[in-house]
Amino acid sequence: ETVRARFIPGTNLVRYGNGDWNDSLRPVDPTTKDWMTSAWTVVLFYEQLRRYAEILRQAKRAPKRAKELDALAAAVRKDFNAHLVRDGVVAGYGVFRPEGGEPELLLHPSDKKTGLAYSLLPMTQSMIGGMFTQAQARKHLGLIRKHLLFSDGARLMDKPIAYHGGPETFFQRAESAAFFGREIGLMYTHSHLRYGEAIGDIGEFEALWEALLVANPIAVTDELPHASPRQRNAYFSSSDAAFQDRYQASDEWSRVKADSIAVDGGWRVYSSGPGLYANILIRHAFGLRRQFGKRVVTPGLRKSRRDLSLEWPGRPGGGSRRR
Repeated sequence: ETVRARFIPGTNLVRYGNGDWNDSLRPVDPTTKDWMTSAWTVVLFYEQLRRYAEILRQAKRAPKRAKELDALAAAVRKDFNAHLVRDGVVAGYGVFRPEGGEPELLLHPSDKKTGLAYSLLPMTQSMIGGMFTQAQARKHLGLIRKHLLFSDGARLMDKPIAYHGGPETFFQRAESAAFFGREIGLMYTHSHLRYGEAIGDIGEFEALWEALLVANPIAVTDELPHASPRQRNAYFSSSDAAFQDRYQASDEWSRVKADSIAVDGGWRVYSSGPGLYANILIRHAFGLRRQFGKRVVTPGLRKSRRDLSLEWPGRPGGGSRRR
């Protein structure tokens, strides 16, 4: 009931509240947060409903509660497709009105307010979390490759938010931050690795391998001639196009897609990144995982990669695995 109280009235969509993963996109108007919903957050909620229902079934507890959770998940999915998917494309956000009606979609081809057409996070999370049908997943993978995938990784949006010296009109930090990097520069390594996870889930293993290589500080300068030299034993939180400022970034954004500007290792080094990287490498590329206590082996690397081996001391059943 606590969660239901946070739904947009008349829907099963969670309110935006105090934000989602990308805190640079918090709305300037504080009242908007009560009528705005994040497609990414809605998908996470849907995932957790289904996961908890499955846990109850596996534990043979509260079967009635499991069915209730499944029913709520189905209602969330229905409203997600009814309100946040338009013309076959998922939006980043939906802004409802107190008087009712269809929401205004942001970060969507119909978005006239921000000028941004595509958002990576709801696309990849909908693929990972089972919100999309197979047809929807394939369509959005095509959109990602056309509009969001650059040689150094997948970007959060199709272009930067317009910068006018700092004044904020709709989004907070995205419009006022002077530094062009991390979320503002759009290639955030964590979200790129989630793209890798998504394509691994649908069997695009060669593309997954390429996604891992460009996020690897050891391999990236071999893979990309325009990648700047960087420390090899550090996980960088982003890949930042080497523009002098945000004005140049907006004016010359096409250079990033054309690989005609250097890309630098981001200014922040993360400790959590290697764990995410290793998780995707082991569970998706090598296909070694456990699910509800059962060992699952689904090797994904194609035959041309079978010279690779995984050394894993202490792994049940032995210390190495060849794929």
